[in-house]
Amino acid sequence: MDDLMIIGNCPICGSPVVKTCKAYRCIKAVGQEPTCQFTLYPIVCNRKLSDAEASSLLGGETLLLDGMATNEGKCFTSTVRMDDTGKLIVDAKVSICPKCGGTIYAGAKAFSCGNHSGENACPFVVWRTYGGYSLTLKDVKEICENGVTANELTMYHEDGKPYSKRLALTPEKDKVVRI
Repeated sequence: MDDLMIIGNCPICGSPVVKTCKAYRCIKAVGQEPTCQFTLYPIVCNRKLSDAEASSLLGGETLLLDGMATNEGKCFTSTVRMDDTGKLIVDAKVSICPKCGGTIYAGAKAFSCGNHSGENACPFVVWRTYGGYSLTLKDVKEICENGVTANELTMYHEDGKPYSKRLALTPEKDKVVRI
């Protein structure tokens, strides 16, 4: 097993998952008499997963992935996670809108409320970057659910000098500001 590339553990049986020529497979799914059927194919919504992304999914993380596409070629951004059976769940829902209670969806440039059109349109948006810092899913959930990030985030001035601020909602819950 020393020469095999192990990227994580099987969500079904707990054995090592290895990189093969076509997929990531449970070590017990390889060979003449497989006893496990787990396989993670590296193409998800017409986007190739990196080894690090596959490892993160096997580790229980939810990933925010850009560059996914429908079979018709329409690009989109979404979150991807693996359930307990090893099935990948692709879902752009990120959190609940703090302004109107709608659903916050991941997008290429921002996380925005699904109630963005119509008569009572909600203007709530959280941009993907602030001061050169790229928000994580955890950051967005903290802002939407708690009104503020738990920790200060490292951002950058125009001259490149770093500074640290937390991101928080305004009292009206319509904008995200640095505090």
